[in-house]
Amino acid sequence: MQLLPQPNYDHYLLDSQDYWARLRGQPEPPAPTYRWVNGRAVLGRYVDPFGAQGLMEESKNVWTKWYTTFLISAIVGPLICGVDAVFVFLVLPIFAVWYLIKRNKQRALYDEYYAIAQEIQRTGQPQWVPFNKDRLAFIERHPEAVWP
Repeated sequence: MQLLPQPNYDHYLLDSQDYWARLRGQPEPPAPTYRWVNGRAVLGRYVDPFGAQGLMEESKNVWTKWYTTFLISAIVGPLICGVDAVFVFLVLPIFAVWYLIKRNKQRALYDEYYAIAQEIQRTGQPQWVPFNKDRLAFIERHPEAVWP
């Protein structure tokens, strides 16, 4: 049983394919490439406006799913185990720090995608964007996931 409905990104994929078909004559975006960034080769990809919107929505949905599960667990745990001094002075601050770190990471990711979308809107052209650390780690584990 799922707590939240799974997001559906099909409309972004179809709009993205239409965008690339108009721009390049084929529905696929250019293959990911390496570029020199700060003196080292970095793998990146072109992001279109629909891809940026999809990435923003995915980031938002990941955060919503995480904090919903986290808050339910953080509330139910003390109700079952009881609230005592150890919880108040040790566990609660750890939960608060964990929540804030995770929130700032997801917010930074969303803000990054938002900046990309703004740059695409400003220039009217897709933007080359380096993959972030999490995406590179995922690609290393699953090489077929280079795109999107």
